[in-house]
Amino acid sequence: MIDVSVPTQPRLVATLATPGDARGLVVAGGRAYIANGADGLRIVDVSNPAAPILLGSYTENGAVARSVDVQNSIAVLGATAGVRVIDVSNAGAPQLLGSIATTDPRSIRLRGTVAYVADYTGSLRLIDIAVPSAPRIVASTPSASGGYLNERSTHRVYRPTGDSARPRPARLSVSR
Repeated sequence: MIDVSVPTQPRLVATLATPGDARGLVVAGGRAYIANGADGLRIVDVSNPAAPILLGSYTENGAVARSVDVQNSIAVLGATAGVRVIDVSNAGAPQLLGSIATTDPRSIRLRGTVAYVADYTGSLRLIDIAVPSAPRIVASTPSASGGYLNERSTHRVYRPTGDSARPRPARLSVSR
């Protein structure tokens, strides 16, 4: 944990060792959700920055977690060969709800029931998780246009609405 309240003087407040290597992180509701490499998803209580507490984890044999985003009690985890939808309402016992195969998910942004997934060697995929047990790809860019998602500039992306898609402004861009 690093205190950046004074941007010119970042200060280390606390650390928490995990067995994996943190590749992605999102903080929501006083919890840090860590895509922790071969160690899967780690959930840490960071409500007291001086004393982070490991609450729970989700691991899958052979899967390397690279990216994560969380909304309400749902985490979307990008890991080897696919995207997992995980119920994190009980942080001590996260449960897999569903998964879908993708090539190499490196970045994920969850907006409503759509996960924007940058498959590094694949494409940008929009995955509908309205039914968490049955995520489905509803749109994608041409092959080999994946990369990473950034929230620095505004672009038009497609948001599925029924069987069609319409342009909607969003703060997402793709970079390699």
